[in-house]
Formats: sequence, structure tokens, C-alpha cells
Amino acid sequence: MSKFSIVFSLALALISFASSAAERVGDWYVNIPASVFAQMSSSERTCAERATSLFNKNSFKAAAAEWKRFQTEFITTASEDVAAWAAFFYAFSLDKAKERFKAVEMFGEAIELYPDSFASGLALYFRARSHIENGNTTKGIEDLVQFVSNPDFNTHHVAYAAYNTLAWDSLSKGKVQEAISYWTSVKELPSRGNLSIWRSATWQLTLLRCLSNPAAEISAIANNTEVDFERRRVLLREWRRNMWNALTRPNSVVEAYFKKESKKADIKVARNEYLKKMAVAFSKIASPVYKKCDGGDWELLIDDYETVAELMPKNVAKAIERIVTALQATQDKKLRSSRASSFITKLSNNGRNSEARLLLDCITEPERRAWKGAELGWKSRDGKFILENLDFLEKSADPEVVRKAKLDRARCCKELTRDYDTAIKIWNEYPNPPSTLWQIAEAQRLAGRKKIAQGVLDEICGVFPSDAAHAMLRKGDWYAADSDKKSAIACYRKILQHGDWKKSSAASQAHQRLERYGIATGGAVLNEVH
Repeated sequence: MSKFSIVFSLALALISFASSAAERVGDWYVNIPASVFAQMSSSERTCAERATSLFNKNSFKAAAAEWKRFQTEFITTASEDVAAWAAFFYAFSLDKAKERFKAVEMFGEAIELYPDSFASGLALYFRARSHIENGNTTKGIEDLVQFVSNPDFNTHHVAYAAYNTLAWDSLSKGKVQEAISYWTSVKELPSRGNLSIWRSATWQLTLLRCLSNPAAEISAIANNTEVDFERRRVLLREWRRNMWNALTRPNSVVEAYFKKESKKADIKVARNEYLKKMAVAFSKIASPVYKKCDGGDWELLIDDYETVAELMPKNVAKAIERIVTALQATQDKKLRSSRASSFITKLSNNGRNSEARLLLDCITEPERRAWKGAELGWKSRDGKFILENLDFLEKSADPEVVRKAKLDRARCCKELTRDYDTAIKIWNEYPNPPSTLWQIAEAQRLAGRKKIAQGVLDEICGVFPSDAAHAMLRKGDWYAADSDKKSAIACYRKILQHGDWKKSSAASQAHQRLERYGIATGGAVLNEVH
């Protein structure tokens, strides 16, 4: 359903002005129904039009004065419905003018004089809001309770906001079940355009129900016979992921719940204890569903490992042991390798490289095992381990595998083992300019051969136009790093003077470098000497 504003439209043939006031509650605009305008005389409509026009121009005091005049002038001629709406809009205009104590009085008058009018329901809701804004929350909540208790009012668009406010108030007082009841009422209301409030209430309701009784929520999904086991598994995983995110990130509902319901002074401690409880319940209840699905047992083991790693790090070794046992029992070698590879990555991402290395033997394909070993080496910045795995890969009969392994060795030699000559030799053996030239230039500089490094950058400048400006910028930066100010400035000036280079992003950086040297870079002073 697309989002739209629900208004009571009035046929243009009857009236030619819109009655919507500039106030929105959820997805509903406060306005006078067309049926009420139809009851007005032409003079009444003229006055109402003037009041509404002032309101929509944010002239709230003037609008209030017009509605007051309306009540005085047409007290004997206006129908009860028309009089009720005029009384409401008089109070509502005062509220918008921030004369809320007077507004509370006038809302009360509208409620008392026209108890059977729908406008009195709105007066009750907005009086509640005025009370709250005036700091009298108790009276405001009393009005909202009265509003939602009236069957003539509690399906109006503002009922969404009324129930929502009541739910938050209940939750703030630790009345969890009462909050659940109010948000349930929102969820069960007919759709009247308030999708934003409806969705919010539905999510808060789900959270509170899960917090109050996670086992019941998990069981409802696991035992849902309307969908097959595969679909149940998907829904269970989604539920777990959503709840995990809600419980581990800032969330006002969760924090309010733990603040009132938990006996722990530290909300974080209470939250972690709850997560453990939820994880145990999930594993127990969801397990039969997962076992009915292909690969379900493995997924449940991984889910359990993630929970243990997050909340019970002392038990990680046992969780890993269970996974290793499951891997060893996997008869399909390709499946075993795939699972082992993905779990190794998960372990290394969690900083558990030593445990990850122990699982390498579970990968049955030698080449895949070596690549994964090299990947682990990079994660821990262990150059020796990387090279051990690359030794095997470089003996492959596949030239492409050899090429990739060699290039990985070159990177390792440059970044980790500082064997720059070997790195340069490999890049010359497998040239892919200009990227390998950039690498060679850096390796030559790291090896202390600065002039040669500058010469490689010159080669890039002369042969690769798209990289030339940045190569010149790098030349300048290296000169600057070596305290050769004169050469550095010359490089930066070349960029700004070159027809193509001065259009590149390197030019703005050259500007900044020169400005740091105190050199003006505009037009005629480009060659200024300092």
C-alpha cells in the first residue's frame, strides 16, 4: 500500500477551498469533514475559510480569534456538528499558538458541550497531548485511556498515536504486559494510512514478546505447520538475526525492558545473560527443524559457535571441537572442504588464526588448502607462513596459478619479508604496467635506491598519460621526504603548468603542497621563487 494522506475531500462543485489544517498525526491531516462543510451556510463557510487560511499561514492566534468569532456569530444558526468542529478548531488553534493552558480549557469545553460529536473525540486526544506538553503527563495519559476506551473514537487515525503513546508510557513504568496490550491494539487496527506507526508498533510488540518469552516466539515459528521445514529454517534464522541485532545495538525498547525487568544493575550484563538464555532456547527448539533440512545441522553448529564466541568466549574451544568433529564426519570431500574453508575464514575474521590453521587439513584439495593457508598468513601478517604455502602453488602445472602465486610472493617480499630484489625480479618477470611499475618504484625506494626509484616514476610519466600527473606528484613527495625542497617544488609546479596534468586530481594536491611551502599558485606568480 502506498503512503498517502487521508483527507475528507469535498466536491469542488460544493466548496472551492481545502479545509486541511497544517497539522499531521501519523499519516493523517487534521481537517473538517466534507459532510460538516455541507451543513454550513455561505456566511459560515466564509468565516471558516478565513480561519483555516490564517491557520495554514501559521497565524494561529488570528485563526483562534476567527473561530471564536464564528462561535459567537453563528451560535444560534450553526448545526451541532458544525458548532462542535468550530469549538475544536478554536482550542486547536490556541494549542498551535502555544497557549496550551487555555487550549486545555477550550478542549474541555468542546468535550463537555458536544459529547456525541466526533470532534469531541479529537478534542480529547489533543487535550491529552496538551496536558503532556504542559508537563502534566498523568492527566494526559488519563485522557488517552478515555479516548481509546470509546468505541466511537478508537478506530480513528489518531488512535494509532494514542495507543503508541500509552504503550511507551506503560513501558517506562515497567508495565511490560500492558505495553504489549497497547501495541497489540495498534497492530489489530484496520489500516487507515498509518503504516509508519503500524510497522513501528508491530516491531516493538515483537521485541517485547520475544524479551518476555523467547521460547514461545521461537516455538511459534518452529511449529508453524503452514509452511515447510525449509521455510521455517529461513524464518528462524531471520528471527535470530533480527533479535540479535536488536539486542546488541542501541534500542530504547530493549533498554527500557531491561531497566525495569532485570535485577542486574548493569544493563549490558542483563542483556548478555538474556542472549545466552535465548541462544539455549533457540538451539533446543530450532534443532529439529534444522535437522529436517539439507545442511541444517551444520548451520546450527555455526550459529551456536557465533553465539559462544560473542557471549561465552571461555567455551569457544568446545564449540570449535564440535565443528571439527562434524567436519571429520562429513563423507563428501568437496562439501567438507567448502565448509572447512568458510569456517576458517570466520575464525580468522574473529582473530582466531591459530585455531583456523589447525583446520587447514580438513580442506582436502591441496591447491585450495594452500591458497587458504596464504590467506591466513596475510591475516596474521606472517610472511614465513605465506611463503610456505606459495612454494607449493608455484609448482602447479597451471601457469595462471603460478602467476598468481608469484605475484603474491612479490607482494609478501615487499610488504613483509623486505626481500625487495626478489619482488622486483618477479614484477619484471610478470609485467603489468603501469601497476607493476608503481610497485617496482616503491620497492626500489624501500631498498634505498632512490635515484632508480625516481627513474621508474619518470618512465611512468613518459609512457602512461593517465598516471603521469600522479607519478609527478609522487616524485615531489619523495623529494620532500628527503628534504630536497627545491626539487619537490619543481615537481609540483610542473603539474600546475602542464596542460593536461593541471586538470587532474593531483593538481589540487600539488596546490596544497605548494601552499604549505608558502608559495602562491595563482596565474602570474606560479613561478615565484622562495
